[in-house]
Amino acid sequence: MKKKVRNPLIRRIPRELRGDWKKYLVVFLFLVLTIGFVSGMYVANESMMTAAKAGVDQYKREDGHFELNKKADASLINAIESGKKADVKAYYTDKAQKELDDKFDSEFNKEFSDKFNDEFEKAYPEAYDEALKKIKDEIDDKYADAEEKYKLNDPDFKEVRVNVYENFFRNEEEDYNNDGTTYGTIRIYVRNDNVNEACLIEGAFPQASDEIAIDRMHADNVGVKVGDTITISGETYRITGLIAYVNYSTLHEKTTDLMFDAIKFDVAMVTDGGFARLHKTIHYAYAWRYVNKPADDIEEKQQSDNFMRALLTQAVTADKEIEDYTPAYANPAINFAPDDMGSDEAMGGVLLDILTVIIAFIFAITISNTITKEASTIGTLRASGYTRGRACKTLPLNACHCYAFRSGCG
Repeated sequence: MKKKVRNPLIRRIPRELRGDWKKYLVVFLFLVLTIGFVSGMYVANESMMTAAKAGVDQYKREDGHFELNKKADASLINAIESGKKADVKAYYTDKAQKELDDKFDSEFNKEFSDKFNDEFEKAYPEAYDEALKKIKDEIDDKYADAEEKYKLNDPDFKEVRVNVYENFFRNEEEDYNNDGTTYGTIRIYVRNDNVNEACLIEGAFPQASDEIAIDRMHADNVGVKVGDTITISGETYRITGLIAYVNYSTLHEKTTDLMFDAIKFDVAMVTDGGFARLHKTIHYAYAWRYVNKPADDIEEKQQSDNFMRALLTQAVTADKEIEDYTPAYANPAINFAPDDMGSDEAMGGVLLDILTVIIAFIFAITISNTITKEASTIGTLRASGYTRGRACKTLPLNACHCYAFRSGCG
């Protein structure tokens, strides 16, 4: 029976750790800090993402919003909510024919006032039909352009039922320290319990016409707090609360803004009386929420496109113009923060990979130096003709033991 060879590393590793304990302690602490930092990033990120997703339903966040140049009546709102397309071509044809009927007689009589009755009666229907045909040809050309641009006759179109809510606002001038200087824009909403609710962070919601609640992030940046007064377009309001609107996770004033500005832009809530005190033009904005929620991002995009087509036709047939149309997925005020948190998670993974490579590199250099050092020592011993017993007495214990299988050292 052959005697089992004992692994020399069993005794070599503890001596190595004792000999260079400071080096390995630094590496260990580096590992602990790395794991703690990345783990903390993942936990915090997951917590914030969960809270953001929960707030969508809890605070009734919009699935998108649109703005009209004039206030919509109840019949238009009902038509929009149905998700059905209106017949734009028939609408314009009927409208053009009505205008033609209103002015054709006077224009025709002026042209043929000196003609005989038989010529007049013969020319009238011909001229009318020619004018009507010309109008219809123009409508056909314009409708063809609109159909191509907005795909109004898309064969894959499906009606998308929604609930529409008023979400009017005014863009006013803000003077947060009451020195008579305008420092930015403040977007004023009336408290709305149907859509885009605000989370109250500190204080209370406004109750009187001279009270206001403003965005907490903006308040921190400009240095105002609950109880202070601010001037809005010449009117003074007392801050009763700090809030965060669910559709303004970041303060983007426009959808085209690449970055938010929490200093020069603010969103706020007032009462109906407080809204009436202001002077700027009312923006007739409407928020919508889908009756049937999309299952994923692809379906959300499809529903948004179909709803946009129906909205466009309904607005046109009601003599309204669409000033703005922004689905939630295209709104940076809603998506910038979640997207940024998602990128932080990816960055955490990349950082962990980089740190792992660095640690591996440190270990590789350490092991390489150790091997080189001890190989050099053994080479020196051989060149000097050390005997087996003398080598054991002269060499450090770790070097002698490392090469026990060759030198016979115990």
